[in-house]
Amino acid sequence: MQKLINHVRNCNEFTFYTEGEKSTKQLALIQIQTIPQQLPFFVILVELAHLPPISSLIHLQIKQLFELFFTFRNNIYSWGPLRKEIYPAIVCQWFEWPIKTSVVNLQLKFADCLSNPRNVIVNDINSDGQMNLLSKYTCHKPSPYRPNEPWTLQQALIYTNGMLIDKSITVNEWTTELDPMYSTLSALKRNKIVHYAIYDCFAAICLIRPITLYWTFQQVTKINILDSFQALPLSSR
Repeated sequence: MQKLINHVRNCNEFTFYTEGEKSTKQLALIQIQTIPQQLPFFVILVELAHLPPISSLIHLQIKQLFELFFTFRNNIYSWGPLRKEIYPAIVCQWFEWPIKTSVVNLQLKFADCLSNPRNVIVNDINSDGQMNLLSKYTCHKPSPYRPNEPWTLQQALIYTNGMLIDKSITVNEWTTELDPMYSTLSALKRNKIVHYAIYDCFAAICLIRPITLYWTFQQVTKINILDSFQALPLSSR
């Protein structure tokens, strides 16, 4: 656990995702992925229905992690209104409210980018072999959805990267324990749920640079996917 704390202390960017319990719609799972300057990264799954005793060392260390996540110098990326989704966890006393950290709602920025495509100046060679510095193209092809319509993470990933994530697990009973030492689920089902929770973080990671930097589709196709899992140099932000 101390290794994880040290790792988080050296990171300034994270993705947060949450899942609610199917029957009660209450916050049940918090998914966090670190975005370090250098790999490796970590994905942290916090099961709110299966927390250790509040007086235990592990609970204190979880609190320490959240205090590090929500320091003012950090950036957090989410797909949806994270502050609204994370608020129920305030009863755990892991962080102060309101959150001091900058939270970027990628879902809103994605819809905004598609509704207001930015013109980009490019160096273009015309048919006569002359460079045309005023050639322009938009950062995205036309959207098949209505302007400013909220996109699901799955829709955005398909549209931007041509990738598909299986969302069938999203309605699962997330209060079921996922720890292999205590879970009553079959290994197959438990692994499917855990992988789904992790891949949700991966999907958001893949969209951070295209959305926040207004990338073209050409830029998206050229990136090494592993580069998305590392923080951008400060000069590029």
